[in-house]
Amino acid sequence: MNDIQKITQSILQFRDARDWAQYHTGKDIAMCLNVEAGELLELFLWKQDPDEVDREKLRDELADVFYSAFLLAAHYELDVREIVLEKLEKNLLKMVAGTFIFIFSRLQDEYKSLRERLNQQIIKYWEAYRFFRSQWMPQVALGTAKQPTF
Repeated sequence: MNDIQKITQSILQFRDARDWAQYHTGKDIAMCLNVEAGELLELFLWKQDPDEVDREKLRDELADVFYSAFLLAAHYELDVREIVLEKLEKNLLKMVAGTFIFIFSRLQDEYKSLRERLNQQIIKYWEAYRFFRSQWMPQVALGTAKQPTF
């Protein structure tokens, strides 16, 4: 039995010793979790410096949040360790995908920029070629050509 399972077992024993299971529906536990998270958040309300929070109250409210979260997981027979690790993996995959999309979009932007610069160069060389064919070549043939400037 790992630490998370031991904690969950202790929470369930605490609940059962008081005969509270009858009141612990999934909805009610989720509401309790939300209330406890609100109480945790209240510790930070109006604080300019988040480090000035009362650490003892922080510990108590955080424990209440964990209590409710573990109770909710137990209610739905979810393995806390498993679901947290799965969620971390999903987040990692999202991050990798997001990074790939970001890099791909940057490469597309670079490609568009490069393509525009190449198109400008091609136009410049095409104009020089047209000048060469239409203006300078006939003058070379006649012997009146001057050095072209572009």
